[in-house]
Amino acid sequence: MKKLEALKQKKIDLEALSKLYKLEAYSLLYEKVMQLVESGILAPIKSSGLNGKHPALYKRYKIVIVEKDTTGYKEELTYQMSTLLDVTYYLNHLDQYEADRQQVLLLNQYLKQREINEPFVSLNERSFEIWGREKFLKQEGGMTLLKRLGVSLDLLRVYETVTPVAYYVQHKNVPQTVLIVENMDTFYSIRQHLMQGNLRIADKEIGTLVYGAGKQIVKGFESFIDLGEVYLKHQDNEILYFGDLDYEGIQIYESLKDRVNESIPIALFTALYEKMLAKSECMRMPLPLMKEKQSKGELEDFLSNFQSVEKEKIKRLLEAGEYIPQEILSGRDF
Repeated sequence: MKKLEALKQKKIDLEALSKLYKLEAYSLLYEKVMQLVESGILAPIKSSGLNGKHPALYKRYKIVIVEKDTTGYKEELTYQMSTLLDVTYYLNHLDQYEADRQQVLLLNQYLKQREINEPFVSLNERSFEIWGREKFLKQEGGMTLLKRLGVSLDLLRVYETVTPVAYYVQHKNVPQTVLIVENMDTFYSIRQHLMQGNLRIADKEIGTLVYGAGKQIVKGFESFIDLGEVYLKHQDNEILYFGDLDYEGIQIYESLKDRVNESIPIALFTALYEKMLAKSECMRMPLPLMKEKQSKGELEDFLSNFQSVEKEKIKRLLEAGEYIPQEILSGRDF
């Protein structure tokens, strides 16, 4: 029936019916038309005449659209929903409410029965508690449902989990310098350098080394500090970032800084980028090309950390579509 309703017309002929239901064989078309007639969805227009085939069908049919009684849905939304739900969207889209109704009712039941100020739980845990599906909120349309009902994640008292951050502690003295690196190879190389008793890199004494795991650090670093050891929270600690010299690496730094900078100032470990540039100029082979479709973003803040000579080198590098990976520096470079 939904296919016929979507046509938004009152009459249809046999040819259009055949195309609509993709029925090439006449026997299948006859069977389908008879089924729709018996169901009261189609009514033959006898004045159109028979088609002359056996068994015969009338050439044209009237589409009988039965209006649904939505009074019950309106009353349910108006009088039975928690006051924490904004039902305006569904009152104006009752067809969508019919489709979402079971999920809406489960959320409504949860909000009416939950304890005041109940403890926060993870997103997937709350999703399973309400809908019996742990992935409903993240992957099965749950966030759209919440948006339609004006419900925030804070109202559901949930937190989003992030991948735990890997790190190496050289010492816990405060204040100290915490160095975040983008890639695993660089993390291992610098950790090895520190474990050999070398406390400093480019005149900076490193107390804690953090593996950023690419973009994962953007979500994970705040919780790493908040849930980490006391020394990590010292207000005078210096947080430095070092990543690949390409648009994506710059974007990670900018995103990380923008996300946490109010409470945790993060700076660029400029000296290591300068070392990357200097070493790249001694290479006997061309630099690799960046991955396609990298977002260029804003560069001025990143470039403001460098002197004019290095700025121009970085601009030329990026404009040429090339990049310098962290891995250009190995253990002896540190």
